Formats: sequence, C-alpha cells, structure tokens
Amino acid sequence: MNATDLKSLEQELEKMRQVLHQQVGGNVSALSHAAVLPISRRLDYLLNRYYELKQKQSF
Repeated sequence: MNATDLKSLEQELEKMRQVLHQQVGGNVSALSHAAVLPISRRLDYLLNRYYELKQKQSF
C-alpha cells in the first residue's frame, strides 16, 4: 500500500467518524441504537486496517 492508499483510508475514516457522530448526535444512549452498529463496525474495520498498515510501514 502506498501513501495515496493510506491517505484514502484516512479520508474514509474521517467520513465514517462524521457519520457516526451525526447518527449519535451527542446522545450517548444512541450508541446502542441498531442503526449505529453497522457504522461502528465499519469504523472499527477501518481503524484496524489503518493501524495494521501503519505498523507495516514502520518496519
């Protein structure tokens, strides 16, 4: 993965973070709403992928 791919991943992470923030709207109890789960799962996947790629870059 090159720097452009990593930048694209960073942009998607930020987009999903904003989507999650909009869905929750500052209401912590909304975190358990069914509509939040797929967003949260996608964000988790992206974060794991991001950290995995960053770790590989450091070697």
